[in-house]
Amino acid sequence: MQGKYGRVLREASAHFAGTGGVYRTLVKLVQRLEEEEIPYAVIGGMALGKHGYARMTEDVDVLMTAEGLAAFQTRCVGKGTFRRLLAHARVFRDIETQVRVEIITAGEYPGDGQT
Repeated sequence: MQGKYGRVLREASAHFAGTGGVYRTLVKLVQRLEEEEIPYAVIGGMALGKHGYARMTEDVDVLMTAEGLAAFQTRCVGKGTFRRLLAHARVFRDIETQVRVEIITAGEYPGDGQT
């Protein structure tokens, strides 16, 4: 199958086989956070999969403390692995896979940065 739908089906198959871009980004991100000793929790669609609920997702969502986010930005962003997607947001992109990584900080309302 060709076209956009074919691409989606191929990525979905790779996702559930553990070889897709989102899965590779998750593995890379987790390895990097653990190397840097930055506490995190995987949330969203990838977390659901860990608990047996199969759901296709196009990004990796991670929960961190504000300190963890600052450490991630300092130690991991712009080092050839992740880049900031928007200057004012907590959204990044895996340089290799082009998969979005969204970071939610503990204690804040998602999206508005307020406590």
